[in-house]
Amino acid sequence: MQSRYKNSLLIICFSLLCALVSPSHAEEDINTQRSLFNHAEHALKKGDIQTYQRLASKIPTYPLYPYLIYEAMKIKIKGTKPTTLKLTQIEKFKEEYPDFPFHNALRTQWLNQMASAKNWEAYVKGYLPSDNSDLACQYYYGQYQLTKDASYLDKAKPLWLVGFSQSSACNGLFNAWQKAGKLTPALAFERFHLALEAKNFDLAKHLTKHLNKSDQVTANLWLKMVKTPSLITQKSFHESLKSTPNKTKLVMLSQGLKLLAKTNAQRTLSWWNAHGNEYPFSDEQKNQIEREIGIYLSHQKSSVALDWLTQMPEEAHDAVSREWRVRNAIANYDWPCALKWIEKLNKEQQEDNVWQYWRARALEGLGQKEQAQVIYRALAPTRNYYGFVSSLHLQQPLSLQHQAPTIDPKIANDVHNAPGIRRFKELMLIGKISPARIEWFAAVDKMNEQERLAASKLAEEMDLHDIAIFTMAKCEFRDDVWLRFPLAHQQEIVSNATKHNIDPAWVFAIARQESAFFTDAVSPAGARGLMQLMPSTAKILAKKYDVKFDDDFLLHTPRVNVQLGTVYLKNLKQRMYNNTILATASYNAGPLSIQRWLPEKEPMEADIWIETIPYRETREYVKNVLAFTSIYRQRLGHPAGLAFMMKPIPVKSST
Repeated sequence: MQSRYKNSLLIICFSLLCALVSPSHAEEDINTQRSLFNHAEHALKKGDIQTYQRLASKIPTYPLYPYLIYEAMKIKIKGTKPTTLKLTQIEKFKEEYPDFPFHNALRTQWLNQMASAKNWEAYVKGYLPSDNSDLACQYYYGQYQLTKDASYLDKAKPLWLVGFSQSSACNGLFNAWQKAGKLTPALAFERFHLALEAKNFDLAKHLTKHLNKSDQVTANLWLKMVKTPSLITQKSFHESLKSTPNKTKLVMLSQGLKLLAKTNAQRTLSWWNAHGNEYPFSDEQKNQIEREIGIYLSHQKSSVALDWLTQMPEEAHDAVSREWRVRNAIANYDWPCALKWIEKLNKEQQEDNVWQYWRARALEGLGQKEQAQVIYRALAPTRNYYGFVSSLHLQQPLSLQHQAPTIDPKIANDVHNAPGIRRFKELMLIGKISPARIEWFAAVDKMNEQERLAASKLAEEMDLHDIAIFTMAKCEFRDDVWLRFPLAHQQEIVSNATKHNIDPAWVFAIARQESAFFTDAVSPAGARGLMQLMPSTAKILAKKYDVKFDDDFLLHTPRVNVQLGTVYLKNLKQRMYNNTILATASYNAGPLSIQRWLPEKEPMEADIWIETIPYRETREYVKNVLAFTSIYRQRLGHPAGLAFMMKPIPVKSST
């Protein structure tokens, strides 16, 4: 059993027993049913169908009985070619268990088997429209095979014309489409461009074989430019483009300039000022290029960023560049300019807490304190970063506005006994965590507001904190602060934080932001556990601090994850001038990025530095962690600490 759920099993067992004591289940013991299920599942996997059927027939009322049918059907699809499983059996199963969350997976497996057997008549009959491009490819190809209607081949174009490779399931349709002469060099070149935009260089290179010779020359140059955008500043590169059609050249150069701006906006600006007028870019292309230059000048903390964004015509701006125009004014403490550019934001942006706060800050900077305080007072009751920093300006306590919802006992009982929730509990008990979570959220997605609130409280009662948090996030009511910010793994967090002399509320906040206390969490990059540590980082820390760490899976145990995570936070804080904000930003973006973003000449007010963090993800991450830390300080009974955390950001060290 995975460590994350051990403390919840007794609670789940008790709740299941209570749920099953009814006239229809009184004669059967839930433990006996569970044992029979496990033996039936084992027999099925071994291919002992007779034993499976005998055992399964004894537990039709057991919550996980549908899984036996599901697994038997899957085996029948895989094990018999052509499969003897009929579409009518799949549809009957869906009728009997309409809320079972794996119907689509079962039908997809069956359809793929029909496609493999080239049973197109059955495939077309069983296909249901969906966003699955593999199934769509096979459907259109099947229809073409049955009818020879060429209009089905035309459906290939939007599926093929994308910046990524489709799976082999689309090969039949694409080959027939190509054989019919539908794939032209112009289309191939269009997809080549899409592949480059998506940085799928292998696909782009593959597509060059479908181009004519002159376009192949251009494509090879384009590939070089995308991989090395600085080529665009070299005269020899432009000379090599002389034979490239003008329209293609402009698209190519536009992309190259935007890519170069991401890494060196100042160099892009210099080239643009010197040579931009030499090419007949469209107004749209000019606007896109100049916006990208302005945004990345801002990201790279250029002293000319505000001037560049200011001189751009208003119609050249979009929502992002307008926001960066305000941020640059803020960074320069140019409060009249900040107010001016806030007024140029669209209505929705102006009403957002972010820009309401900065309107107040600008007014306060201009000495209009009473007007600023009107806005601060409106923001202060808001339970987020801007509400909390507004409270600081008002010199008043932070407002959590905690309120537990009132749950109707009948609704709570209905949720408790819902088929999907009962299956969830049983799956958790037998260690099938992934399907259990799928069951839970499939059930929650079909609930109304009151049922979701009851479900979130049920998850809280079972100490399944991440599920409780994510469930309440689906509700309009979100004022149950204790549920949304639980003191999960309190002993490990407080003891390790105390040992390393860091604020336990900060550790809670990091864990809440990183994983919502889901100990089995794994990020796309491979970070693991409560505090989302990379195994490579964990190994270095474990060696340095003599922590036993011989298996990456140990990061899914709270004890090890918190032990190494708190050490990492301590190290980051020491490296980042003992500044919580900088250490928090480093935890997300890495210390090297933070060093680049530090003020050059004099310390910067914390809220200004946070607002001008280049990466949106890191900017929002820091705001969330500061707000969460403030909440956890109240939960732990500690004095408010936001004012101390918001101390000025130090200048970049010369060493």
